[in-house]
Amino acid sequence: MNLGKLIRTLVLPAAFLIGMAGCTDYSDKKYSFKGKIDGETVEFREINVTGTVFWDGTGNILSVERTDGVQVTYQDIDGSNNFQIDHLRIVSSEGELNYDNQTDTVVWPALYSEAQPQFEAYLQKILDHKKEAGLQKLREKSIFGEGAK
Repeated sequence: MNLGKLIRTLVLPAAFLIGMAGCTDYSDKKYSFKGKIDGETVEFREINVTGTVFWDGTGNILSVERTDGVQVTYQDIDGSNNFQIDHLRIVSSEGELNYDNQTDTVVWPALYSEAQPQFEAYLQKILDHKKEAGLQKLREKSIFGEGAK
């Protein structure tokens, strides 16, 4: 076996697999969502905060535009990916308010005690919505083609 063939059959595939190992995304995407739930515009996305100045890891951002027009953004961006919010942004016709658990130590406990259950309720709504949408699609015969059972 010549050196070129050895490189092509052993070394290149091994190098490719090693390189891909660093690109693998092990994050949990079950909450990823963008759409309407109960008339509200809801978006949940995971962000990578690795290499940022303050945090390292994965973060979660849930943005909700409520039916009254108020926009609330719940953020778990400390890199722990523990689904405990550490930043809160509220935008209304009166302006924008930003709070976080590091600098707003006086008001944060009260805000957190109300915002965290809201955050968790929206996560459950997302799962429920995705489950119902999936079940509905499964029950549609058209997704399997004509005459499928």
